[in-house]
Amino acid sequence: MSSLLSQTVQPPILTLLSSTSIPPISPLFTQQSDPSSSKSIITVIHDDEEIGRQSYIRPRNPTKGALKHRVVHIQSPNLTDTYTQMGSDPPTGHTQGPESRSGKPIGATHPWICLQLRRLGRRHFSLEVGLVDSRGKHGIVRCSSFQTTPTLHPDRHTPLIHLPIAIPPKTASQLTPWLDIALNLNTLISLFGILKPPSKATEDSTPAERPSKRLKEDSSHLPDGSLGSITYIRVYANCRLRKIWLSEHGQKTLNELGQAGHYDFGLFAARSSMT
Repeated sequence: MSSLLSQTVQPPILTLLSSTSIPPISPLFTQQSDPSSSKSIITVIHDDEEIGRQSYIRPRNPTKGALKHRVVHIQSPNLTDTYTQMGSDPPTGHTQGPESRSGKPIGATHPWICLQLRRLGRRHFSLEVGLVDSRGKHGIVRCSSFQTTPTLHPDRHTPLIHLPIAIPPKTASQLTPWLDIALNLNTLISLFGILKPPSKATEDSTPAERPSKRLKEDSSHLPDGSLGSITYIRVYANCRLRKIWLSEHGQKTLNELGQAGHYDFGLFAARSSMT
């Protein structure tokens, strides 16, 4: 199956989303929100903007360390109902959400995925990456702020590992709540063969992820080895998102860009009246 990046040369760093670009959200991304809720929103605002519209979720505590940049604001009372996504879902025969406008997987081969985001107040958020290993087996890596223990869900139509996101505690010396999250997919693929399923069913799945009839002891369908390609990237509510990029060697690749990379990928504070 062809992909969004078929027959293209992938540079060492491949930016998929940059809220400071024009347009802030690439046409290759699709947005899904709950039309029945006025509080289910995906929009672009300045991070230091005081949000006055009633439909927005206000942080319980004022946030210091806002950026001077525009950011993608994603919110919803139910985080699984609202997200932005690039690429298509795995070919399970079920619709988990709207596919990319092209209906194609991303097809990126870089193993490192990096995101700059912050959650809205103390509300939880989640993100996930669909992948294919070097042998063509599909899997999903999901990371959530509410997850406490890494778990494996091998009996879904597409096997999934669910990992916690560590949120640093707020301190007086903290400069910003923004996070640089870096995932090495080559390392995470090995977790499909290491992690154990939860002792009881959890409710962290979407309707399309109901268990299949595979025998639990059969692990031949689980991804292993190394990354083949990335099929899709999805970021759920409740967070603000500045940038998503892929790289060959993580921070090492970024360091090789020198000062230009620091300016483009650095987080710069806004002049704010908040104290």
